[in-house]
Amino acid sequence: MITVNVQGDTTVEPDENFTVTLSNATNGATITTATAIGTIQNDDAAVPTLAIAATNANQTEGNSGSKAFTFTVTRAVNTTGTNNVNWAVTGSGTNPANATDFVGGVLPSGVVSFAAGETSKVITVNVQGDTTVELNENFTVTLSNATNGATITTATATGTINNDDFIGTSGPDTLVGTSGADAMTGLAGNDTYTVNDAGDLVIEALNQGTDIVQASLSYTLPDNVENLLLTGTGNLNGTGNGLNNQITGNSGNNTLNGAAGIDTLTGGVGTDIFIFQFSQSTSAALDRVTDFAIGTDKIDLLSQAGAAINAPVAFTRATDSTTTNINTIVTNVFTDANGATAGNQALGTNSAVLVRDNSSSTYLIINDGTAGFQSANDLVINLTGLTGTLPALGTIAVNSFFV
Repeated sequence: MITVNVQGDTTVEPDENFTVTLSNATNGATITTATAIGTIQNDDAAVPTLAIAATNANQTEGNSGSKAFTFTVTRAVNTTGTNNVNWAVTGSGTNPANATDFVGGVLPSGVVSFAAGETSKVITVNVQGDTTVELNENFTVTLSNATNGATITTATATGTINNDDFIGTSGPDTLVGTSGADAMTGLAGNDTYTVNDAGDLVIEALNQGTDIVQASLSYTLPDNVENLLLTGTGNLNGTGNGLNNQITGNSGNNTLNGAAGIDTLTGGVGTDIFIFQFSQSTSAALDRVTDFAIGTDKIDLLSQAGAAINAPVAFTRATDSTTTNINTIVTNVFTDANGATAGNQALGTNSAVLVRDNSSSTYLIINDGTAGFQSANDLVINLTGLTGTLPALGTIAVNSFFV
């Protein structure tokens, strides 16, 4: 018997053959079968490989809450068994992220587990949003300690937290948002902000200049910002705050609401709607619409509490006033709201009246649900730059002015 000792190993390889050959028989012996073949059968299983790659890991952080940065771990070669692998985040690069950049205030870590047959898993790293102006920050996710013989072929992948916060100077600044959600702080001076994402955040302190937001989407002015300009051609909404706002629409069909304060609203071209809430445009602090187009633009009303309400039940034009004193004008139309009917026709509840003063200014005055003039609640609106034909004295179709 011939014994051939084969060296054991753990290398995955095909079955291998070898031949044992007889030769040089002595004393006249004849070799009738000179060769025999042996086969070394592979007994090593293929080793699983693990690799990590960034899938959505180069983003802005946002201004609040959190944003998910994702990485994919791929398992290949042998997926029949189970494998675990640890992962951990560390700051990296010239401006490394630290624990405060992540949700919970700690550097994230965890374990990825593969069941039999699974080939990929996603690691989610939650980055904390903030409004701090800072450089772009990098972090690395590292795989380690793979189980059950798995080999890590790509151990690291990098994420980048892009700064989306901007700060101005003590003078006038122009701050332009990027394609993501940005935080923009203007400081002192008359600042201009360009807003193009619903997540953009404009930060202004009180009495830090007269500021304007130029928005290409529907927008509500934040605290301490005075003016709003809607840009583009879309049908956008613009809403003011408690300051004296100037709100200007674009070429689309806009809906504008000055809210509290003494506001100036300009719809621009398009079919525009101007929203007025009882108590927010009074004889003592009246709003102004600069370009109301009769028969095209409309007025929409809100209750004192801000709820949607119906249009007035009656609408008339009063006799032109002989004064420019708004208090006198209001008193007169509450006494007689219909210039086409003899005698006094008092302005009723839930009714509106249109009146011109002796300088050709036009006022829209709307009585709420309480009889008589309520100075803190009834609406007095200055309509300037009217286009179209001013209705004659007397009854006016409600739907010609109101939604």
